[in-house]
Amino acid sequence: MNPRFENIPLPHGHSFACLEFKEPVFECPYHFHPEIEITHIVESRGSVMIGNGLRQFAPGDVFLIGANAPHSFHNSPDWRKSGPAAHSRVIQFRIEAFGPEFFRLPEMSRINALLARSAKGIAFCGHLREAIARDLAETAQARGSKRILGLLGILQRAAAAPSSQYNLISTADDIGTMSATDERRMKRVLDFIHANSARHITVDEAASVASLSPASFSRFFRRTTKQTFVRFVNTLRINHACERLAHTDETITEIAFAVGFGNLANFNRRFLEARRETPSAYRASSRILLSP
Repeated sequence: MNPRFENIPLPHGHSFACLEFKEPVFECPYHFHPEIEITHIVESRGSVMIGNGLRQFAPGDVFLIGANAPHSFHNSPDWRKSGPAAHSRVIQFRIEAFGPEFFRLPEMSRINALLARSAKGIAFCGHLREAIARDLAETAQARGSKRILGLLGILQRAAAAPSSQYNLISTADDIGTMSATDERRMKRVLDFIHANSARHITVDEAASVASLSPASFSRFFRRTTKQTFVRFVNTLRINHACERLAHTDETITEIAFAVGFGNLANFNRRFLEARRETPSAYRASSRILLSP
């Protein structure tokens, strides 16, 4: 069994779901469903995990998540304390909704290739991200056949875009499988990491949360996420640091300690490894992008 299966009921009279969520925080544990998902983050900040990939999300971001790809959204600690509602728009549809042969038609080859790539999770960027966000909002308001045309228009726009307009999130070719027990175990561990990443946490602590020995836990975590526990935690901390660098005036030293790094030198080294630039360079470039 994969991470927690989510059953998505369809509204009466519709072949796919157009949903809008507005809650204090995202309640999106590690789960999967047979529907392909397009998610637009209207308001919220945090980290999204798709397969073994972990990256930031922020207002305006748009993701395409393939059928049965395990994923979760977690708000950052700062957002949970002071952010407005977590607001998203979502389209979820099954391949079968269009008939068993529809996406095998020659005219659908580029869209079919896009959907195959979505198994690793796709994050759109630039003008493509903005255009899909607008299309999604319009499709959610459409009725009758216009809803279907709207969805196909989104897929066509994404499929025709150059590779510079999107990034794949997961690096794993095989998302693996889980028993029901391991699925519950992974959810406990992820919740623990997100709640405690700002302090020093150890493999022994995480293993205790998972009810495993440290050695067994390390094997379990690496098999599930295709990366080590330490690397996963450091990636999450770097994501939180990026948010603070872009949206606060805290010093780099203050940020390093606030997100859980024990010293500035280690933070700078891990940041450079993850982002291919220094924290100060990231802050400068993000301020330019965010300036009106």
